[in-house]
Amino acid sequence: MKKNILFSILLMFTVNLLFTDQEVTLKNQESFLSLLDLSLGSGIEFPVEPVWDLLDPGIPVAIKAGLPLPSLPWLLFHADFSYTYLPLITETSISFLSLGAGSGINIEINPRWVFLLYGTAGGYYGFFNESAHNAEGGPRQGGSFYFLAGFGLEFYLTPIFSMGLQISSVNYYFGLHETGMDFIHVIRGGIGGTIHIDGFRWKVTIDSVQFSDIFPAHYKYYESNSAGTCVIRNKERFPVSDISVTVFVPQYMDRPTKISVPPFLKAGQDREVTITLLFSDKVRDLTESNKVTAEIEMEYTLNGRKRNYKTFTPVRLLNRNAITWDNAGKAAAFVTAIDSNILQFAKPAAGTAKQMEPILLDENLRIAMAVFNTLSLYGIHYVSDPNKPLYKDASKNADIIDFLQFPVQTLTFKAGDCDDLTILYCTLLESVGIETAFIRVPGHILPAFRTKMDAGEIDAFFYNTHDFIMADNSAWIPVEATLIGDSFREAWETGAGKWQDSYNKGKAEFHPVHNSWKTYEAADFSVIHSSLEFVSDRDVKEKYADELKDFIQDQLSTQIAEIKNRIEKSENKSNTINLLGMLYAKYGFYNEAESIFLQLIEKEESLAALINLGNVYFIKGRYEKALEQYKKAETLHPGNEIITRVLENINDWNNEKQPGDDSVVEYAFKKIKKLEWLYEKE
Repeated sequence: MKKNILFSILLMFTVNLLFTDQEVTLKNQESFLSLLDLSLGSGIEFPVEPVWDLLDPGIPVAIKAGLPLPSLPWLLFHADFSYTYLPLITETSISFLSLGAGSGINIEINPRWVFLLYGTAGGYYGFFNESAHNAEGGPRQGGSFYFLAGFGLEFYLTPIFSMGLQISSVNYYFGLHETGMDFIHVIRGGIGGTIHIDGFRWKVTIDSVQFSDIFPAHYKYYESNSAGTCVIRNKERFPVSDISVTVFVPQYMDRPTKISVPPFLKAGQDREVTITLLFSDKVRDLTESNKVTAEIEMEYTLNGRKRNYKTFTPVRLLNRNAITWDNAGKAAAFVTAIDSNILQFAKPAAGTAKQMEPILLDENLRIAMAVFNTLSLYGIHYVSDPNKPLYKDASKNADIIDFLQFPVQTLTFKAGDCDDLTILYCTLLESVGIETAFIRVPGHILPAFRTKMDAGEIDAFFYNTHDFIMADNSAWIPVEATLIGDSFREAWETGAGKWQDSYNKGKAEFHPVHNSWKTYEAADFSVIHSSLEFVSDRDVKEKYADELKDFIQDQLSTQIAEIKNRIEKSENKSNTINLLGMLYAKYGFYNEAESIFLQLIEKEESLAALINLGNVYFIKGRYEKALEQYKKAETLHPGNEIITRVLENINDWNNEKQPGDDSVVEYAFKKIKKLEWLYEKE
C-alpha cells in the first residue's frame, strides 16, 4: 500500500514535468541544494546465500539523494535510505531499514543515456514483522551494517526527470546466530525515477558577455556592427531550438534590439555571437561618460517547452566627443554636413567663388579657397588643449580616448587642434558638394578635397603637379588646416609637402570621407545648438579676390616664364603658343588669350587655336563669333569629334527653340556644361 502511494505521487509529478506547456522563467541561482538528485525506486530482491531456502523474494523501496560535482561530472556522491521487506517460508517476514552513503561513477554514453557504477556502505535495523521472541523473551530485532555494490542504466526523459534500471548486490550482516544466519546476501533489481533538481538551474545560458566602450558619435554604427560579444552555451542534455536574444539599454534605447543568433544548438554546443544595438537620440546628450546596465534576454524551446533567461551586464557609454584613432575613418561620423550652422557658413562663400572669375579655374578649387578665407576672417585659429590628449599621442595608441569637436563646436570656440580643424574644413566643403578626405601622416591629420580635374588638366594648367594627389581618377588637393589665417596657397603647399614626404616613406594614409561614411555614418548632432555671427559677404568677396589675385599671379608668373622659354626653344612653336593662350584663358585673362589665338589663326589657322578661340568667345558671351570659329574648324578639319558634337547639338537645340527664346547659338551654348579645350602636344 505504501509503495503504491509513493509511486502514484512520483507518476503525477513526472507527468506534470513532461507535459506542462507553460513558460518557465529561470532564476540565476547557484546553491548546494540546486545540485541534488532525488531518486525513488522499487523492485525485487532475491536471497542468494546462505539461507536462500528460508527466504522468499522480497520488495525494496529506496530513496536516494545524490550530489554530482560540477567540476567532476563523472563522479557522484549519494546518501541512501531504504526499506526492504523479505518474507520467510514460515508465516512471518523480516523488515530492514537502512541508511548509508557512498559514491559512484557516471559514464555518459550520450547526453540522454548514462551508465552507472556505484557502491554504498552504512547501517541498518532489522526486525520480524510478526510476534517473535528470543530466548530471553524479548522481541527478535537488531542492527548492524551492510554493503551494496551495483550498476545501472539511466535514461533522461526531460532535463529534470530520468528513469533507470539498476541491479545491485547487497550484504546484510545480520548476527541471528540462533537461526544460523550470520549475514544475508541478496541480489536487488528494480526500476526508479530520479528528479534532477539541477535541471531547474540555468543550463542554457549567456556567458562571457563583453561590451566595448560605446562612442555616441558612432551610435548609428552599432546598428549593424559589433558593440560587443557574448557566448550562448547549451549545457543541457537536450538540443534547444527557437533561440531568440534581445539586448536593451533602458536609458538610451527605445526598444530592445534583436541580435542575430543561431536558432538551434545541439546538446553541449557553444556559439559566440555579435551584439548590435539600436540607440535612440538620447545618446547624443552624453557630455560625460556614463556606466549603464544592459539587459540581455533569451527565449528558447527545450524539450517542447518555452523557457526564458535574462542576465544583466554593465556597459560604458563615453561622452559624445570621444574617439580613438585606430582608424582615421571613424572621424567621418563628425563630418555633419547638413548641420544648419554649417550650411549658413559655407554656402555664401561657395556662392561668392562661383560668381567671380576666372570661371575656368577649377570650381572646387575656387570654393575651397573661399571657404578657407572665410574661416580666416571668422577668426578660427589652431590651439592645442593641454588638458586633452594630443593627436600625435592619441594617433599612436588606440587605447587613448581623444576629444574631437563637432564642427559647430569649433566654430563656437573659434579654435581647435589639427583634428578639429580638419573635421571643420571637410564638413564645410562637404556641405557645398565637394568630396573630401582625411590624410593621415605620422602624428598628424589634415584634409584634402577632390577637384574636377584629371591628370591631363593639371599637367596643362599647373606648373607643380606634385602638389596634387591622384586618386579615383581625380586630382585631390591637400590643405594644412592648422594654417588657417595664412594664405590658402601656403596651406596647400605645406599640406602637399607633408603628404609627399610621408607617402615616399610609405607612411601616408588616404581616407575619403564618402567611403568612411559607409561604415561610420555622419551623426545627427543638431542637438548641439550655437548662435554664431557669420562673416559679411562683402568681407568674404574682398578677401577671396585678394587671395585669388595672388594665387593667379603666382601660377602665371612662373608658368608664363617657363612657356615663353619653351617657345624660344621649340621647333613646333604654334602648339606651345596655343598652350600659352590656354593658360591665360584658364586664369581669366580672356583678352590676352583671344589675342594669342588670333595671331595663331592668322599665321596658320591652327585647329587648336580655332576651337580655343571659339571657347573664349563663348565665355565672353559672343556666341555668333564662337559659332563662326567652330564652322571654320569644321571646314579645315572635317570630322573632328569636338566640332561635330557641338554643331550637332546646335542643330538639335534649334528644333526645340520656341518663339521669344534667345538666339539659336546662345540657346545652344547655354546647354554646354563643360567646354572642351584642344591641347596639342609640342
